[in-house]
Amino acid sequence: MYNNLFLTVTNETLKQYTKNTFLNKFLNKFDFDEILWSLTTKVISIILISILFFIITESGRKIINHLFKKYQYKLNESNSDNKIDNSKIMIQRRNKTIYTLTQNAFHYLVIFFWLYSILSIIGIPVGTLIAGAGIFSLAIGLGAQGFVSDIVSGFFILFEHQIDVGEHVIINSTNGIVDAIGLRTTQIRSSNGTLNFIPNRDITTISNLSRGNISTLVNIRIMPDSPIKEIEDIMNQVNEQKKEPMPM
Repeated sequence: MYNNLFLTVTNETLKQYTKNTFLNKFLNKFDFDEILWSLTTKVISIILISILFFIITESGRKIINHLFKKYQYKLNESNSDNKIDNSKIMIQRRNKTIYTLTQNAFHYLVIFFWLYSILSIIGIPVGTLIAGAGIFSLAIGLGAQGFVSDIVSGFFILFEHQIDVGEHVIINSTNGIVDAIGLRTTQIRSSNGTLNFIPNRDITTISNLSRGNISTLVNIRIMPDSPIKEIEDIMNQVNEQKKEPMPM
């Protein structure tokens, strides 16, 4: 009897003490059902938005690929006579350059809108952060300075038609074939297969070996009484044998 009375008093005291604790008062301010519902809704929204942007990305890549392949097919048909035309070769290279640039720009555009949608779902005021000024905006500006410099440098490289995909170039000290031109980087594949990524802002010197005629000086020692006509015929034959076909 005494024990039951003691347990009853102790339980009532514990309940009263628990009800008056700061922790319970603090936790009672939160509606956990509403928090759980809001969290679940946001997670589902993020998953659905991610699936939507994945579909947009894949569809956009296929559309871009189809359009450029269709145009490339028309160019190949126009070259079916196997005649070497420098203007057509330049158009084909330019087409590949614009293709890689379009894919690159589309990739960055999709990532930007995906991040914007995710932050909006979470509740972060992206528009206010972008429009607002202060330390945070200054930090973003300094961090994006290199990115903007890459884009501006890449724009002038394309606008001035300095290089195209498939051309043999020497950029700074890197020698190879242009594999791709993007908003941030230019990819050069060396003769040993190495793929070099060069930030556009670091490109200071471009030597394009695929533009115009390249001359090679070869010194040949001959005797004064050598038959000049026969030597010229031999040189012409060797030139025809060693001459490399123009890339298509």
